[in-house]
Amino acid sequence: MKHYLVLVDFTDIADIAVKQAIDLAKEKNAKISVCHIYNTKQDGHTEVLESQLNGYKSKIEAEGIACDIKISHGDLFSASEILVNELEPSMVIVGTHGKKGISQALFGSAIYKMVRSLKCPTLVVNERTQIRSGGFDKILVPVSHHDNFMDKVTNGMNLLSKTGTLYLFAVVSENGALDEKIEENVDRAKSYLNDHDISWLYKEESKGMANFGFADDTLKFMNQEEIGLISIIADIATESKHFGKMDKEKLLLNAQGLPVLCSN
Repeated sequence: MKHYLVLVDFTDIADIAVKQAIDLAKEKNAKISVCHIYNTKQDGHTEVLESQLNGYKSKIEAEGIACDIKISHGDLFSASEILVNELEPSMVIVGTHGKKGISQALFGSAIYKMVRSLKCPTLVVNERTQIRSGGFDKILVPVSHHDNFMDKVTNGMNLLSKTGTLYLFAVVSENGALDEKIEENVDRAKSYLNDHDISWLYKEESKGMANFGFADDTLKFMNQEEIGLISIIADIATESKHFGKMDKEKLLLNAQGLPVLCSN
């Protein structure tokens, strides 16, 4: 059985993360753990947190989904790593936007630091994310040099709806050519998707001359094609600057509310 770990801080954005977890758990037959990490000990604080977490638990179980709650204490990043190592979830789901993420800390380089540190896929949503029922109908996978490129393909597949399409997407520069490593990764993905009867499309877009990096062109394409999720590798490929640190942060904090699935 799949297992989703949802990190919450009791904000409206955490509610979105929980709602998205519920819809995915229904479709993918998953159980859910809801966890809050706090860094300030106070008398009676644990009891208050348990009461708040039990509110989430009741809503989740009312949907017929198995759920447990967990309270962890310490630094957000190290505590979340320990949680993932302990619970071994299939995926972490967390909400962020600007300075309104967990403990008012998950923005910019901080959310990027978290998704790089967790040894499982992490789905990042924000305050503008629209909840998707039944999985995502369209998922975009940017092509890249990563040796583990197929991780973002297979992890993206896990969130596709039954009739969904996975888009392999390249932003190409002036010469319009992809190098050999990227072409190999694209061919591997196409073969794998065909073998698993997954609908896919390959798309290329020319890089906008006024845009720095690749995030703006990618988000523009996603909006044009009404693509609901992007699947990326959190680490930066050593062979190129495709989706560098600034690109990844821009995707994670995109103003359109598009969820980002990060693999390691």
